[in-house]
Amino acid sequence: MAGMLRGALRLLLILPVVPQHAPATEFVQHVERLANGLRVVLVEDCASRQVSVQFWFDVGSGSDEPPGSGLCEVYRRSLTGPGWFGGPLAGSAVRGESGTLSDAWFFATTVPVGGLETELCRHAGLLGVGRPTRGAVGLTRWKVRREGWQAAPFSDGQWQALLATAFPQHPYGHLPGGEIAAVRSTNPRAVNERLSEWSVPANATLVVVGALRTDDALRRIRQRFGCLPWTDVPPRARPAFPPAELVHLPPAQGDSPGLDLAWVTPGAAADELAALDVLMHMLCNPVDGPLNARLTAAGCRPPHWTRQAWREAGLLVLSVDLEEEGTEARRHEGTEGRCREIERIVGEELALVIERPPGEVALNRARALAARDVRNRRASFHDWALELGWSEVVAGDVELAAWELPRREQLRVGDVQRAAALLRDTRTVVRPRVARTGGGIVRPAPAGHFGTPPKRTAGHTPVVVELGNGVAVRIFHVVDAGPTVVETRVQGAGDLAPAIHALLAAGSIEFSTPQLRDYLSYHGLDLSAVCEKGRTGLISRGAARDVPQMVELQALLLQRPDRSAAALAALGGIRRVDVRIIGDIEPQAAEAAVRAVWEDWRQYNPPLGVLGAPGVWTPNR
Repeated sequence: MAGMLRGALRLLLILPVVPQHAPATEFVQHVERLANGLRVVLVEDCASRQVSVQFWFDVGSGSDEPPGSGLCEVYRRSLTGPGWFGGPLAGSAVRGESGTLSDAWFFATTVPVGGLETELCRHAGLLGVGRPTRGAVGLTRWKVRREGWQAAPFSDGQWQALLATAFPQHPYGHLPGGEIAAVRSTNPRAVNERLSEWSVPANATLVVVGALRTDDALRRIRQRFGCLPWTDVPPRARPAFPPAELVHLPPAQGDSPGLDLAWVTPGAAADELAALDVLMHMLCNPVDGPLNARLTAAGCRPPHWTRQAWREAGLLVLSVDLEEEGTEARRHEGTEGRCREIERIVGEELALVIERPPGEVALNRARALAARDVRNRRASFHDWALELGWSEVVAGDVELAAWELPRREQLRVGDVQRAAALLRDTRTVVRPRVARTGGGIVRPAPAGHFGTPPKRTAGHTPVVVELGNGVAVRIFHVVDAGPTVVETRVQGAGDLAPAIHALLAAGSIEFSTPQLRDYLSYHGLDLSAVCEKGRTGLISRGAARDVPQMVELQALLLQRPDRSAAALAALGGIRRVDVRIIGDIEPQAAEAAVRAVWEDWRQYNPPLGVLGAPGVWTPNR
């Protein structure tokens, strides 16, 4: 076990690069429309121990009428009471959520297989059985105002400005969360009128995924929903699509100075989306991404990007943050010039991809990273099932979910070049950011940073094992937890945060940081520093089967750092190691992975009287 990572890294450096293929997720589906218009999509997944019941309504924030947005959010919340996701949903193997998207509402619960009948009964209440009272609507309005906008990739103001400019006079130009003024003016009569139009069978899709028998599930659904009447659905307006042009916005205040570049992209069913993901990974990955290299050489932080797709269009946003320099006046003066340089660099790198085919190694790495993103999104059954529903309702075909992974793994050079040309010729919004006045700059975490363990550990008692040498392992066995998180926290004298950052910058004795990043990208893993109050160390995220590699990778850096004075001196301060593993993994297997690399570890013992002297630490092992 201890040599697993070292051997894999050496092989990776000497063997030719080949694409990492993985079989597509296979499932059996059945699609049917009842006489009242309700669409039913059943997906058999015999390997699962759970079942997901979802209701999708063909209405979203794009249906909000002017002058304000946010009414759809109130209507959707009014369908469920405060305890709708509580009570029967108590338990570690059960999940429930709902949301307002630009094109749809969704209500989803995941329960053990025996809970299918109960969930069908509960979801039947979403189809016009009982309308909200005045008090319920008032409570909903209060909650929406209190919570504000829904979670967005950036701060609310940044995301709203980009959307409004990318989609002028189009429903996609505002957030699903809504405007406070519009939410405040909503009354119960308007809510009931809208719900009587939208929450009807002809406007809904029922998606059931899991270990089910199609015939039995169809019989239950027909009994439960077949008696509901047909109701006509209001027609959806199809506004004009924005023209392709380059739009420069004036500088706006942000959490950190920098530049946002937003490109309008095709809709959710487009093949080009896979190529865009591969293109951005190829340009921005920290191993050999040319855009990452040029921007960091120009004094910028590593670029980070996000992409969202809706039924008719999508938005790809690349953000580049500048380092804080000088006084506030000088920062404001120099930001616009540096942002113009960033825009020029991005344009040049896109042009190079179009003119010059990318190399095989770079393309393979980018495909592996794009495939990793898909696998991470599907790491839990609940998330995978919800993605199937999204593929059916928003993208228009549930089978697109099965094609998404092989599409990214098998992209060709020409596909990536056409994706770069698409960004060159589509509507583009450029917005510089200057630092907010007053207070320090809050720097966003770079792409790939997973510094916060899953919140679903609440209520789970960990398995705690003390190895007797200052190392403890805490294992949270969380069913259907999504990607498994491995975090190695360290404690000792003084502030160890600078030391942790130095470790990532210097690498280990055997392998440099670029070689470690190369290993991470090919195996779909992540590694970053976590330095918060009460938490200092390294953190990774990946599949449960990769726990031994993640544990060993972090131990390799902490136990055998590069022999720089700073790295060696930093390790002298470590007196306690706490390895935390959160995921759907058996505690015995996780404990064995930790023991294999940490059981023989001993604290570093400095010579007496020279505590803190660099370059003198020698391990007792």
